[in-house]
Amino acid sequence: MIKIKVKRKRVIVVSVALMLMLPLAMGLVGCNTLKTVYTSGYFEYTVYKDKQSNENIASIVGFSESGKQQEVIDIPREIDGIEVYALGGSKGKPFGW
Repeated sequence: MIKIKVKRKRVIVVSVALMLMLPLAMGLVGCNTLKTVYTSGYFEYTVYKDKQSNENIASIVGFSESGKQQEVIDIPREIDGIEVYALGGSKGKPFGW
């Protein structure tokens, strides 16, 4: 009966330790996912590395203040010399608009 109590106590201690470490581990992993948001003209964008070519590519994630005032906007092929590869991304909202 003593062995059972010791094992049960050990399992509880290990379980509590893991539950306390999980939020810390998730916070450390999440730190790398934040991207810098740049502004150019009418747009806000983030920059990523293309996995195949290792070149910078841009994702337009929203409008600048002056962009929000426009009725019609053309999406550029490049922004600040970086190829626009996608619309949307991570800026806290699904498409950042």
